[in-house]
Amino acid sequence: HYDWATGDGCANAWRLYDGVGGNTGAQWNDYTPSCRSSDSSDEVFYFIVESTRTVTVDTCSLASWDTVLFIRNDCDNTGDIACNDDGCGLQSSTSGSSLTPGAYFVFVDGYSGAYGSYTLNVTGL
Repeated sequence: HYDWATGDGCANAWRLYDGVGGNTGAQWNDYTPSCRSSDSSDEVFYFIVESTRTVTVDTCSLASWDTVLFIRNDCDNTGDIACNDDGCGLQSSTSGSSLTPGAYFVFVDGYSGAYGSYTLNVTGL
């Protein structure tokens, strides 16, 4: 399909920073997390690590729907570095530990068709 909206697919990924948000309802279902079967629409963010660090991302109390978060170092790779569903109630919290320099992708997804607006808490960038 055509990636018509910012955040829909890796080629149109948004830059990740604390407090960034969006709404997955306008996106396609492009990716599947390793920790949960998902048929929900998803949005993609990217970040760059210049020195080894741990980056944590969550939707805790910042979404009203059942989120799933996962991190990958290769957008086409199905192997998640980290994945979480329901780490804080129905919302999610995930950490990429000891990430080495390079580019990484964060995916905001939903459980069982869930979608909606959200804001991301980000630490470690």
